[in-house]
Amino acid sequence: MKPKGNTDMKKRRILFNDNWRFTLTEPDSDGKTLENAHWYNVEIPHDWLIGDTANLYKSGCGWYEKYFTVDALGEDDCYILIFDGVYMDTTVYVNDKEVGKWKYGYTTFSFDITDALKNGENRILVRVNHKYPLVQRSRNIQKRVAQKNLTPSHR
Repeated sequence: MKPKGNTDMKKRRILFNDNWRFTLTEPDSDGKTLENAHWYNVEIPHDWLIGDTANLYKSGCGWYEKYFTVDALGEDDCYILIFDGVYMDTTVYVNDKEVGKWKYGYTTFSFDITDALKNGENRILVRVNHKYPLVQRSRNIQKRVAQKNLTPSHR
């Protein structure tokens, strides 16, 4: 049986490594701590632990922020955010909506962010809660745009 609607899928991969901002807060902190945080520009991959060699094993909560624009969301669009690896204990938000958590490191994971997007400017916020003796690392964040007809059971 053939599904209804347009089953042709147009795929487009966009490397999302540029134009991120980063700030470091205390371990287990939440988004309230970001109001007065000092942000600085970073490119992915980024490892905040090697920035201060005197404190290579310091625990902290790293926050990565990126703004991007979606010109026109189509009803058949599907936006997948793919991470090649973030170490570890990661929560991803899009426009202040939690889209997923990943508790493992050095493994690829992805989240469908379509329902959190809006036409115009969008914000991704990635929270990485590092506690010694673990190590933190972010690599190659990508946004995959796929336009296809998805039924609710396939989302």
